[in-house]
Amino acid sequence: MKWQKATIFLSSTFNDMHAERDYFIKEIFPELNSWAKRHKIQTAYIDLRCENTEEIENNGAVATSLKHIDKSRPFFLCFIGQRIGWIPNFENDIDEETRYRYPSIKKLIDNKSITEIEIEHSLFHPLSQRINENEIRTCPPTKHNLFFFRQNNYIKYLNKAQKSIYTNDNEKLEKIKARIIKKSVIEDEKNLKRKDDEKIYVQVNTYYGEWDKKLKIKQLSHFKNSADDGGLTNFKCENKPLKEIILNQLKEQILLAFPQNKKNNVESTTISQIS
Repeated sequence: MKWQKATIFLSSTFNDMHAERDYFIKEIFPELNSWAKRHKIQTAYIDLRCENTEEIENNGAVATSLKHIDKSRPFFLCFIGQRIGWIPNFENDIDEETRYRYPSIKKLIDNKSITEIEIEHSLFHPLSQRINENEIRTCPPTKHNLFFFRQNNYIKYLNKAQKSIYTNDNEKLEKIKARIIKKSVIEDEKNLKRKDDEKIYVQVNTYYGEWDKKLKIKQLSHFKNSADDGGLTNFKCENKPLKEIILNQLKEQILLAFPQNKKNNVESTTISQIS
């Protein structure tokens, strides 16, 4: 049985989601990776905070997101809080190479935040890609999508500077979440008639975190007015640790993608053995 690879794209706004991204990387991914190796699956994640800063700042943020979503298909993991995030401008923030590669990108951008763009390209309206001057390839939707909506119970503990980081366009956020929930229901209904390899999974979860005023979010230290004083911790979903829910759902989706690896259990395999 050959090795498979599962790359998970982490989608969310940045400044208000450092706690969740760090939680995934430090608490969830190591356990997921250990489990996956036993099934001959190599796992990886993409956190764009670690990407080349110069590339992203040079009109490349959107292009970088689109490229890595395509690289990560069929897996997409998205956290949505109380912030809509940065909205790129087509003329100023989309370089010529990206416009050429994705001919219909101008229509997709249209007053959407970069997180919305990621969701659209992953699930709702994947952009077609130009392969060469004579060929444009249609990209299928991501098949294994996990969404986690953060409750707003922590907002009352935020100072003014933190509120500007963690919250903004609530009305738009609610519309996005409503679309995702509707999509989940639609795909569930369609899956009843689809073959296993044609199914599209959209799982939606709600979670919350506790605000700990003693925490320091180092990534926010460059902000003024004590923006880094305090952070979210002790994440829960369905009255269970959020880690448990994410792990269970990721394992389920990975094995749905690679059913031939379900019964495999190689305890002693090392990463160096992966072909």
